[in-house]
This record gives sequence, C-alpha cells and structure tokens, in this order.
Amino acid sequence: MITNMLKFIFMLQLLSCDSSSDSIPEAQELPMEGNITELATGLTSPWGLTFLPDGSALVSSRTTAQIHRIPAEGGTPQLVGTVPGVSFS
Repeated sequence: MITNMLKFIFMLQLLSCDSSSDSIPEAQELPMEGNITELATGLTSPWGLTFLPDGSALVSSRTTAQIHRIPAEGGTPQLVGTVPGVSFS
C-alpha cells in the first residue's frame, strides 16, 4: 500500500513539472557601470581575496596554495607564502 502511494505521489510530481521552454527565463544582460581596471597579471587560478587596511589585497590560488599580495595601486603580485597540505580537485 505504501509503495503504491509513493508511486502515485511521484507521478503527481512528474505531471506537475512544466517541461515547456516558456518556463525557463532568458538570460538578460546586466547594465555595467564604471570601468574595468586590471590590477595584476600572472596569478594562477585566483580563488580567495581579502583586502588589507592599507588597500592592498591578498589573493590565494586554488591550485598552487600560494598567497600573493597585490599593492593597492596594482602591480606585480608578491609571493607572501604557501599554505602547506592543500590539495584541490
């Protein structure tokens, strides 16, 4: 009896799904304000980012476990250190 009830509920859920393409919202372009400024190059898979009080930033790399400091005005990333024991998938 319970198995039949579960089958019935499952069928109702399937029937209630709208598979028409009208139900999928289309992607919209978002308005973009301001300018894009490249502050650093040469980073390998940047992942985490935090800003320091002086305006510089620390950026972690997902694949190398390295932490780089980027000056507030931009420029060459400086290696701060490597986090031991990090693996990625």
